[in-house]
Amino acid sequence: MRPEVLNQFAPELLKRLTERKKRIQARQRLWNGYNFNDEQVTALIPFQKGGRSKVESCLILLLPSRNGIGGGTVNEVQHIVQDNLNETEVKALSKALVESATSATSASSRLSRLQRELHKLDIPEKIISATLDPETTRLANEEQKKKILLRENEGIDYPEHLH
Repeated sequence: MRPEVLNQFAPELLKRLTERKKRIQARQRLWNGYNFNDEQVTALIPFQKGGRSKVESCLILLLPSRNGIGGGTVNEVQHIVQDNLNETEVKALSKALVESATSATSASSRLSRLQRELHKLDIPEKIISATLDPETTRLANEEQKKKILLRENEGIDYPEHLH
């Protein structure tokens, strides 16, 4: 098949092959299992720097913020509602929010705010659940636990409700 014909299938493959390791395995399978040449394989699964899909990269660029780096949660909510995004697109948007955060705690906070705003607008639960990221939550909890221990070791005793 000509690369021009194969190129039309690339966006769908990129949506499904979100991890770098899976893309590499798919490329090897096309080379070895189906005898595709380099040009055909690259047309189907283009190389991506940093492992981000084109959809995620576009979403990161679209994320507005006060400092220009990304992170405007309310605008993401408007984007989800106005464009009627599906679960995959919401998940990519959430991932972009997490990746643009400076720490796991701020990433978790951004996701919580996004979920809260979506609940206020009565968005379906399956869309809201697409914003859940257990790994980010775990990392944020670890960060907060370390900060509490650090404060205790330094002799700073904040009331429990301020932790």
